[in-house]
Amino acid sequence: MLFRPRHSPTWSMRLRLALWPRRGFARSARYAGLRIMRLGAAPRTLALGVAAGVFVATLPIPGVQMLLAASLAWSLGGNVPAALLATFWANPLTLPLLWLSAHGIGHWLIGGGPAATKDVLTALSQVMMAGPGGSFGAAYEALLPVLKPIALGGIVLGLACAAVAYVLTLRVALRRRPDQLVRLSRRAA
Repeated sequence: MLFRPRHSPTWSMRLRLALWPRRGFARSARYAGLRIMRLGAAPRTLALGVAAGVFVATLPIPGVQMLLAASLAWSLGGNVPAALLATFWANPLTLPLLWLSAHGIGHWLIGGGPAATKDVLTALSQVMMAGPGGSFGAAYEALLPVLKPIALGGIVLGLACAAVAYVLTLRVALRRRPDQLVRLSRRAA
């Protein structure tokens, strides 16, 4: 093959690349932002798609985020590719922060005192120690006190993050829009 690497990567190299991009997170985030802005959509449609993707990415539902983001963006009239790209807001670095924040907000909204991170970590360690041989019911019972606040806090945190993402994306897209129209008119002439 012409573009195949000379040496196949080892499993440790694949793991490192899965957790840390080759060029760094700042460059990857900038690239994703440019890809979103280059989508040929109206600014409000683009911002609505990004907001839908960020909202779903903030929820504690790993595995189905892209499907839910696409369906939410489509039902709201947002840009589906922008929603799919915005789901990368939830990555291995931001997920622990998002889930702990969601748990704290949800615990506060339910009426508990300040959320104890120790409770979350204890429940997660109990599930992890049970291993694949553990029963689903036992895992559910251990995680139920943690899942309720995370779900409620995730919705509140997701709405707040989606509102911020909508406003920021709309401002950038509206500012960038005249430049795009000038370039398109020059190409057409």
